Amino acid sequence: MTFSLPTVVLPAFCVLLALGLTVAAIRRPNRHWLAGRIVAGWLACAGLWAMAQPPTHTVRQAAGTAILLTPGYQPDSLRQLLQKLGPATPIYRYEKAIGDTPAVRQVAAMFERQLPLHRLHILGNGLPPAEADALPANRLVIHPPAVLPSIQTAGWPHQLTTGQPFWVEGRLAKSAATSWVVLRMAGVPQDSVRLSPGNAAFRLQTIPRTTGPAVFELVLRQNQNILAVEPLPVEVLPAQPLRVLLLSSAPSFEFKFLKNHLAARQHAVGLRVGVSRNTVQTELVNQTAHAMASLNSLLLSRYDVVVADAGILSALSAEVSSLRAAVQKQGLGLIVLAEGQQLPTAMPGRAGFTLRPIAATEPRGLRWPGMPAGKPTAAVTATLQLPASTYSLVSDQQQRVVVARHRVGLGQVVVSTVPETFSWLLQNTPAVYDAYWSLLLTAAARPQPVAASWKSQPYWPRPNQPLTLQLSATGFPATPPVVRAPSGNTAPLALEQDSHLPEWSTAKYWPATAGWHQVQLAQQPPNWVYVYPDSVWPGPQRLAWQQRLTTQPSLQPGNGPHTYTREVAWPRWWFFILFVAAAGFMWLEEKL
Repeated sequence: MTFSLPTVVLPAFCVLLALGLTVAAIRRPNRHWLAGRIVAGWLACAGLWAMAQPPTHTVRQAAGTAILLTPGYQPDSLRQLLQKLGPATPIYRYEKAIGDTPAVRQVAAMFERQLPLHRLHILGNGLPPAEADALPANRLVIHPPAVLPSIQTAGWPHQLTTGQPFWVEGRLAKSAATSWVVLRMAGVPQDSVRLSPGNAAFRLQTIPRTTGPAVFELVLRQNQNILAVEPLPVEVLPAQPLRVLLLSSAPSFEFKFLKNHLAARQHAVGLRVGVSRNTVQTELVNQTAHAMASLNSLLLSRYDVVVADAGILSALSAEVSSLRAAVQKQGLGLIVLAEGQQLPTAMPGRAGFTLRPIAATEPRGLRWPGMPAGKPTAAVTATLQLPASTYSLVSDQQQRVVVARHRVGLGQVVVSTVPETFSWLLQNTPAVYDAYWSLLLTAAARPQPVAASWKSQPYWPRPNQPLTLQLSATGFPATPPVVRAPSGNTAPLALEQDSHLPEWSTAKYWPATAGWHQVQLAQQPPNWVYVYPDSVWPGPQRLAWQQRLTTQPSLQPGNGPHTYTREVAWPRWWFFILFVAAAGFMWLEEKL
């Protein structure tokens, strides 16, 4: 023990003070609480001495070891780890300090500031990928996160067009209780599914009613208790009107309903129907008048998609060469409604499809990706046998293809063996009808000029974490893009052009707050990026951390480091409480 003036003077002062209080208590006329006052005086002096010079005790600590707490850690796991490593092992909390546990914002800096730090035990859901990748793997001891009832993973389209269904599918963490997963918008449920124990996969969908950035919610409920409310951001773009030319060999309800449906959605529609051998009837909707008697290159250049039945293609003679040239060289899309047992010989891209007629014509259930709720059926006359270069779009209940797409030059040719779909409108299922024709028209439409587009990484951006924004454009922008935060603050982006792919440019952005961030490029429509709060979607981060535990080489928790003992002072506030209690007793006893 080192002797100094305070270490000698203070104990002497406290002893003299205690003796003085003892003498004063003995000389008091009232001797009712004599023993209590003497003991309280000595305790008050002892507390005053210990506050200035706290006594120490011996503790055990692991050498070069620390513990890092991340969100979702279990106190029981921390308690067991401290029993093994020693109660004096330093404990830190990632990002946020709570109580007397210090916060760490950059974990990699711990290995530089706190030398020697040989092992870092990480508890909880883990660290973001950008933070974890910067750590030395041979110094980490990753403890498995707890398996809690939560949404383990989910996927959904982050951008879609008005009228297209919004869907979300994912899996729950294993749970022994019955769960309800609800998709809602502005607090109003849109779809729900009940999952029995052991059934973890789910799929929900709805059709957005508005355009612009929106946030759906995915709610997990068990036993009437809401366990999680996770945001589902999506940007709903206004539908771009197409120019569609309908060619029919004879009047039919299929083309009549299709014309009205497209016109109601502001598409430019041209209809040419054969009435007799040398007579055609034409009609134009949502566009200026122009000649339609001859199917020449000038007429075809005005449209993005041609929808034709097999009969009209068989009747075309010299005009079929103009149609083939428009598809191959100008990118015109062609949708053919097949009839009979073979496709027309004059059809462009005929070699990419082979019809297999079906004897029975009873209605068959149809399926396609992203289809809305319902079970659409149709009488199918044939199925399609496809080569490897042809892409399937719609199949029946037996997984046989009924609609497929094949590239012909610059254009796309779609063949459908579903002759009649207008019955879906008569059955009051317009969502199915709209989704089906949107699928076909989108697959066949003439490619539009490529606009500047943005992509962001990682998939779950968080505040105060690096966000990589990638711009895909025809040239490097002359004016730097700007990011507008939810608070209204703007910040320029410093783009770096890729040396190998000049059309790609990337920039780093550090969002400070959660919510929608607007990325604006000059003379381009704004792009929206959603930054998730730290408190949402712990399931995917927990799953990623579990995968890192199995793939990343790390030290095993069982091979503990050497421990040593050291002297640690008792907390001063204990002795402060002792001093206040003893002094308060003496004051109160004298007043009574």
